[in-house]
Parts: sequence; C-alpha cells; structure tokens
Amino acid sequence: MEKTEFKQIIDSIVERKYETTNIELKSAKEGNPKKIYDTLSSMSNTSGGLIIFGIDEKDNYNVCGVKDVTRLYKDVQELCKDMEPPIRPEFIDFEYKPGVFVVGLIVKEIPYEQKPAYYKKLGLEKGSYIRVGESDEHLTDYEIFQFQSAKNPSSAELDTFPNLNLEESINKLALDSYVLKASQEKPNFANLSKELMYKMLGLYKDGNPTLCCALCFGIYPQYISPTLTINCTRVSGNEYINPTDPKTRFISSQTITGTIDQMFNQAINFVRNNTKHAIKFDENANRIEGDEYPIIAIRELILNALIHRDYSAIVRTIPISITIYDNRIEIENPGSLLGGYKIDNLGKEYLPIRNPFIASTCETVMQTENRHSGIIAARQAMQNNNLLLPLFETKHGYFKVTLFNDTFAPNKLELINELISYCKTPRTKQSIALKFGYSEDRASYFYENYVKPLVQKEILHLTIPEKPTSKNQRITSFSID
Repeated sequence: MEKTEFKQIIDSIVERKYETTNIELKSAKEGNPKKIYDTLSSMSNTSGGLIIFGIDEKDNYNVCGVKDVTRLYKDVQELCKDMEPPIRPEFIDFEYKPGVFVVGLIVKEIPYEQKPAYYKKLGLEKGSYIRVGESDEHLTDYEIFQFQSAKNPSSAELDTFPNLNLEESINKLALDSYVLKASQEKPNFANLSKELMYKMLGLYKDGNPTLCCALCFGIYPQYISPTLTINCTRVSGNEYINPTDPKTRFISSQTITGTIDQMFNQAINFVRNNTKHAIKFDENANRIEGDEYPIIAIRELILNALIHRDYSAIVRTIPISITIYDNRIEIENPGSLLGGYKIDNLGKEYLPIRNPFIASTCETVMQTENRHSGIIAARQAMQNNNLLLPLFETKHGYFKVTLFNDTFAPNKLELINELISYCKTPRTKQSIALKFGYSEDRASYFYENYVKPLVQKEILHLTIPEKPTSKNQRITSFSID
C-alpha cells in the first residue's frame, strides 16, 4: 500500500465517520491498545483488512495520532507471534499533520487450510474470531469444526446408525429400482453383487444402511433425527415478530418430513400455496398464468438446500428453513461453502460437493442435474422475470439465499430520483447501501442490482471509471469528463 492511498483512506474515514468491514480503528493516543488479537484473528479468518492506529472513533473520528510509533511496532510484532499460525505484520505509517503520525497494520487472509487463526493464550475455542460487519465475533463451535474438517475431511452421508436396518427401515422396492437403473447406466456395474453395488453407491457401509440410503430410500428418515426436516413458515409482513399470542406468530407453518424427494415436493407445494399467482395477457391477448416467484428458481434452490446441506452430527439437529415474507423468501441450511470458496464463485466455477453420493443418487432418482447448474438456472429465472437476482450469504456456518419479489432499479423511478439526489455528493458503495436500508455487508448486492444498471445507462457515474473496483471509487450523479 502506498502512503498516498493510506492518506486517502484516512481522509475518507474522517469524512464519512464510520469504519468498514475491512477497517478497524484504534486510538493509541494514550498508549498502545492491549486487545487487538481479536481483530488479528477475525481479519486473518475472513478476507484480511487494515487496522489503523491513531484515529479516535469516540472523539468524532479525530486524527489524534500514535503516542509512540516505535513502541507500537514492537508491541504489535510480539502480539503477532502469539497468534497461531504466527502473523507476519506489514506496517505503514504517515505523518497526517505536523507531529501527528498514523500507523496502519495490514492483515492478510491466511490460506483456508491454516484456518482458524487464533490467539494462543486463550486457546482455539476462546481465541478464534471472525469479522462480521464492523465487529469481531467469536467463531462458533460449528465454524471451528468446519475449518478442522477441511484438514481431515469426513463424509457424514456415509454415517451408519444402530437403529437402522435394511429390512425394517428402508423401502427395498425403491432402493432396488434405483440400483437397477444405476447398473444400466454404469459400465460393468451389473456384474457386481448387489451388496457391492450398495457399497459403491454409498448406500451401505459395514453391513448397515448409510445416512445417504436413509435420506433417499428410508421409510421414515427422521427416525435418525426428528429434525432432519424442512421447517416452512409464512409470515405476515416483512419481519418475523413474535407477539404474545403464539397462535398469531405466522399465517401458515408446516414441518416437512420424509425422504429428500418427498420433502422437496412438499416444500414446493408449500411455497406455491403461500405465494401469489397472477393471470397476465401477452400482446396477442393470450392468457398467461404466472407465479410471484419463478418456480424454476424455487425448485433449484430448495433442491440445493436438501442435497448440499451439512449432515454432520454437530448440525444434524438443525433443520432447513423456508420463511416466506410479503417481500421475500429466505431459504437457509446449515453448512457454508466448502474449502474457503467465496460466494462470488457460485455458478462461475466448479465447486467441491459436500455430499457426492446424495447428489449422484438424486440425479438418477429425481432426474436432477449434478453439474452446478442450479445456481445459474435460479439467477436466469429471476432475471427473465425482471426480478432482483438471488442474494447468497454465508455466515456462522449457515448458507442462506433470499429471493425478492422486487423489480430491477431502472423500473423504479422514485428510487432513481433518490439515488441521483443522494449522489450529487460522490458516495461509496457502502454509504449508498446504508442510506437505502441495506447493511454494509450487502453493499455489493445493492450495487449490482440497483446502482450498476444505472451506471450502465449513464444515469450514475463512477469517479474512477478506469478502475471500477478501486477502494477509492465513488458514485456520483454528475458526468465525469
């Protein structure tokens, strides 16, 4: 980082008077802060960041400077050695005004296989953090488990259970029908014994049916865990409110059980029964029946939750949830993306599959596609219906997708006028998102769906058009020459 860029970051913070997800402020005017290990851990475990010493957030973001720069360097270096793995500090300092020095500590994200970074003196559980918005939060037990599982991968879909047996717990007719179909599709498979076929298909292990077998062919898979379900709720309004009377908490609810195939079909029906349907007419006066949300998107995202959720014992008691609000649908399941892959990778490259045997079985039984095309299909369906693209989020070990029934910004004149007015002063993506009710960690989503289409139409403009991803980028309503 160059000192000119560091100064621009300081100027921006002083102007807008707030931190960001990847920037943490420490005063250090009375001496060096004792506790920065939480931020060192969180930024190392998330996407890196910058700790700035010498700006007092409590004093209206006053640039107070660092009392002793040399001592700060030494203390931070010692603290970095107490992290596991050790952090190699990268410093930058700048004399912001005569005699007032500001110091920056650049923290880089560590490789996924080395996570989680933690403060050794507190231990793994108490010394591991993750960056959420502007705060550092403890990693949950499950998040720590996920990182450790990446180093020693195990497949929960092949777990077996003493209360399961092939004769009483499994629909043998459905199982054998699948094995027959698989043997017809796979070369030389028909020459194997049935027991070996079960094993190679991930349906049998150590003489017992696997979790994969129970979820796909079980008579009642919830016998393993009563919460291997989908909890569906239709809420009144745009927020989930728990009034005093529990009977009025929601309009409709259903706990869906059965095999993956059965739960999938029941969930689709619940969504269709609790969302709007419209009758439209095209230019030739032909009657067209439409759904509030394209059924293709709903189908692909529910299927994704069932096939790719984490079935590990630590989260096996957590159900998938589908919550329908007036303005959106939220589908959430335990299990974030594997191997450190980012949300931006979804639909753009081949990602590792958490449950390959379940995915392969569903591909044959339900005639699904096991080629990562579901995310692409969902996005395309929303776009074809002129709706906002799905919002994908992964936090604290959970994966959530939100579908909004709102249209793209270019069709909303009132919002366009508000954006033009607000951007008469050049604004950051984060400040625009906050202004219009979106949290800072959703700034990119708001930009892609509301601001970018207006930039493409030259209604709004980038202050640095040649570097669209620059940290110093601003959006303005004035034309940039």
